[in-house]
Amino acid sequence: MKRGINDNFFDYLRYFAAFCVMYLHFTGYMRLMVPDAAAPLNVLRFIVEFFQPTVVLIAMSGFLTAMSFEKSESVFVFLKKRISRIYLDMWLSMAVYVAVLFFVVGNLFDKSMLKWFILQAVGFANTPDCLKEFATGSINGTLWFFSVIAQLYVVIAIIKVVTKNTKSKLFYGLMVIIFGILNIVSGAVAPSLSETMQKLLERTFIPYAFWFFIGVFCYNYKIYQDKNLKLALIILFLAQCILHIIPASGLGYYTDFYRGILTCIITPAAGYILPAKRAKLNLTYGLYLYHWLILNLIIHFKLYEKIGLAMTFIIFTIATIILAYIFRTDSRLLGTIKTTFRKKAHKNEFQKSGN
Repeated sequence: MKRGINDNFFDYLRYFAAFCVMYLHFTGYMRLMVPDAAAPLNVLRFIVEFFQPTVVLIAMSGFLTAMSFEKSESVFVFLKKRISRIYLDMWLSMAVYVAVLFFVVGNLFDKSMLKWFILQAVGFANTPDCLKEFATGSINGTLWFFSVIAQLYVVIAIIKVVTKNTKSKLFYGLMVIIFGILNIVSGAVAPSLSETMQKLLERTFIPYAFWFFIGVFCYNYKIYQDKNLKLALIILFLAQCILHIIPASGLGYYTDFYRGILTCIITPAAGYILPAKRAKLNLTYGLYLYHWLILNLIIHFKLYEKIGLAMTFIIFTIATIILAYIFRTDSRLLGTIKTTFRKKAHKNEFQKSGN
């Protein structure tokens, strides 16, 4: 029985990738803070890194963006919906970060916060000078992902306009090859660049477009209609296992080039082999945005020394989920706040007109 394009498992794959990103960052810092627990942390890290979660998210984004573009009325509508979703959540998270950090370490704030606020508001991830010694040394180490995704939305929109919305597999195969070369080149030249240039490269779409366009190619290939998809997924999974046994190739930017390719193809394939099920609530943006705040607070207060690593892990997970749930742009809490402000505004206008 053929699966429809909307009969997929992507909502839960997105959750899987978001939690994996959280635990990658958690294990990365906890191995430094609690070296005696390196063994269990390394096991968890191996599990969550098996399918590089950032690659999963970018490849899935490429696939779903190509699908979304087909349903959009125009390029403008497409960009407005996609980019506004990113920025509304990002701006809300900025307010939450500032409020929490002001309460915790407000005495450290200085004028560098203004520079941070301006750059962060347009999507350029950075850390104010006054907080570079605070906890992880990064106010939000994951924000670069959202600015890269926004850039990729613009890139695919331009390509769609220039090519008159071509669905040519040959064309998108060529895009994959071009951006694959750029990924390899980026990985090769990055170590020789200055720290500033490395940061700039890290925040552009260039090294990551390869994975995004593999997702776009899989959509245009109509992978969800492939009769041999289940067999292909099994073969790809076994190949991924082999690649994790042998030494990494040393090619590619951010992650191993070949492991990245397999992850990009496995992602949409798994989306149509696993049961077709949609999540009622999407907290994945929030998980990505707020886990870094919780991680900073954990390190600042040294919770792992006071309550142990296991309880710290639980608090890290639950606190991130709670923040993601409360501070989502479609939450009832924010809806109530908006309604209250609107009522007050209407009341003031009514009183003015009565005078």
